[in-house]
Amino acid sequence: MPTFLDVAHEKVPESLQIDGRSFLPQLQGKKGNPRDWIYSWFLFPPNGGPKVFARNQQFKLYDDGKFYDISKDVLEDNPIPEKDLDVKTKKIYHDLKDVLDTYATRRLDAIPNNSGQ
Repeated sequence: MPTFLDVAHEKVPESLQIDGRSFLPQLQGKKGNPRDWIYSWFLFPPNGGPKVFARNQQFKLYDDGKFYDISKDVLEDNPIPEKDLDVKTKKIYHDLKDVLDTYATRRLDAIPNNSGQ
């Protein structure tokens, strides 16, 4: 939404409490203010529940703990156990885990009495 509002030259209303960022500068070939990570979730119909992950340019962590080096494993066939991570990659794992924890209660499917519709 922040990108659409930016295109329309409008500000995000403070009452919406949106933490998103506009990526209009990047679309215009400018530097912008990107995050180091992306948080995403979607519902798997009909009753498969949510798929939730956080990722950066190289790694992807699902809320079930599966962790992938997507630069080498695009199809996500080989999850990497946390115990096998080096110090640098373990920090990335925990940074992505913090993102998942931060947004866990903000998804529509996690809000009581909400069907996610």
